[in-house]
Amino acid sequence: MPVAAKNVQYLELQWCVLDTDKAKNPKDAESNVQYACTMGDYTSLKDGGSCSNLDEAHKASYTFNNYFHIRNEDVEACDFKGTSKIVKHNASTSGCLFQLAL
Repeated sequence: MPVAAKNVQYLELQWCVLDTDKAKNPKDAESNVQYACTMGDYTSLKDGGSCSNLDEAHKASYTFNNYFHIRNEDVEACDFKGTSKIVKHNASTSGCLFQLAL
């Protein structure tokens, strides 16, 4: 059986999501979502994909979160012109898993 390494400091779990207090309408973040989509594979959001049933706000959060993790959880990678925020609760939904690390 594998044995856990000693004295390893693990990063706190975090997700990058749309800040609905700052982006009252998910369309406010549309250009940021388009930018994030250029940096990764978002086929799961397309029709028939595992996350295609998300509403616009959750789709924005999904793209922001993936970009955030592609960029190694750099705080600046979760800015998106002030339309996003880092949260400590799991942003996944019942039908769509938001990634933690790539």
